[in-house]
Amino acid sequence: MAGRVLELRVHGVSNTPPDELLGLLPEPDGPAPQPWLVAGDDVTGFYRRPGSDQDEPVTVEAYSWGRLTSGARTARDVERALWTVLLPFTLANVALHARPEIPADPERERWSCRAGIVGWLIRLFCLSLTGTMVLTATGIGVDLIGWQCVDRSCLRRLPGPWEFLGHGWWSQDAHALAVGLLVPLALIALVGLLSWRTYQYEAEMPVGPGVVPPVGVPMVNPLQDPTFWCGEGQLRRAAVLHLCTGTAVAAAVPLGAVLVMDPPAGPRAVLAGLTVALLVLPVTVAVVALGRPYLTRRGGRTPLGPYSALVVVSTLGGLAGTFALLLLPDGPAGIPLAELRPPHGCVATPDAAGCRADRSLPGYDGVIAGWGVGQLFLLVAIGAVARSGRRALVVPAGAGLALVATVAWTSGWLPGASAPPEGLDLWMLVGRRSRWPAPGSSSPALPRSTRPGRGTPGWPGVVGARC
Repeated sequence: MAGRVLELRVHGVSNTPPDELLGLLPEPDGPAPQPWLVAGDDVTGFYRRPGSDQDEPVTVEAYSWGRLTSGARTARDVERALWTVLLPFTLANVALHARPEIPADPERERWSCRAGIVGWLIRLFCLSLTGTMVLTATGIGVDLIGWQCVDRSCLRRLPGPWEFLGHGWWSQDAHALAVGLLVPLALIALVGLLSWRTYQYEAEMPVGPGVVPPVGVPMVNPLQDPTFWCGEGQLRRAAVLHLCTGTAVAAAVPLGAVLVMDPPAGPRAVLAGLTVALLVLPVTVAVVALGRPYLTRRGGRTPLGPYSALVVVSTLGGLAGTFALLLLPDGPAGIPLAELRPPHGCVATPDAAGCRADRSLPGYDGVIAGWGVGQLFLLVAIGAVARSGRRALVVPAGAGLALVATVAWTSGWLPGASAPPEGLDLWMLVGRRSRWPAPGSSSPALPRSTRPGRGTPGWPGVVGARC
């Protein structure tokens, strides 16, 4: 095994056929011999010369990928083009296989080792990429369409049948947010479809003899794993966690805004507490499960065993509770949500009172800022641990906790704490609280001594003027 060499020939944009890549010349009285398909299919595949010996010191293979881009513009070609949505995850998967000290046998990987910790952090970063994609779609559907477009003159400028949100029952309370939530959910459904098609492709096992090392010879390279290119089990497990976490993140944005600005009471509070618990559960399971080394093992078809049904049912239950809370009328504990939305007629008269003010969904800017900072800390932690081992995790973890504590201090979330000095939020992404006024009024900032209380319409937001 140590003396064997694999020579892999890959064609360019001219789409050279596999027989020419392998140098198969036509017979004097007949066509050229057909190459042997070692792995893959007629779309993308690895080929060898017919009759090649598995014990040859130099094995020549040709990789053909030309049919991925050739042919008519059929529905299948469009479907493959949609795989570009998964490109960020593809690059992150490359980082997963570029970790230092990766054990050749997936069974030997442990969370406590350097490769295990870096793998967990990379998977958390991949999970955050799913959240970034979902938060972007949530900003379009929930914030822009469901919250900021309040009249038909604004809604008719958007592609799609959104004008019904500008009048009648749908324009009241938080009903439009429930419709806007369908945008990120549609994106999650699309990613789920692509994932399903992908792990169908991943189910293709390499065929032919010679891919399994001899019995008793330990593997020294992960590529010696006969199931390395068959990631069906790993992909199924990761797909459940990513899709359910993305759904929970999408639902948390409008749900959190409504619960903070309009605190629930009575049966509504019970429903809100149950919904929040159901949405937190799949995220917690995902964070813990991504640290388990068995996720790197490619065998097995069961996504997460008994936890798979728990995660899916919990996510669907939390989503149903979110829609129920968004479709209920405003409660008496908070302020009417309509007072926080932009005034009517801003499209026709953009200089009217209140039209130039920031009336985005309360809390959305803060979520985006916090999410980006969290990803930055993950990248720092990945690089530090990959270079210096697990002891380097102390610095980014301590800095992250200090940042969270400082944000809580400057936002007034620490009861009994003294007021922070003026100007401290110059160094923070999350700034001071501001009061969203009724349409046509000014917006004075709350003093630093103000503490969040019942009915206080405050939420941290990005300080745009100081960035």
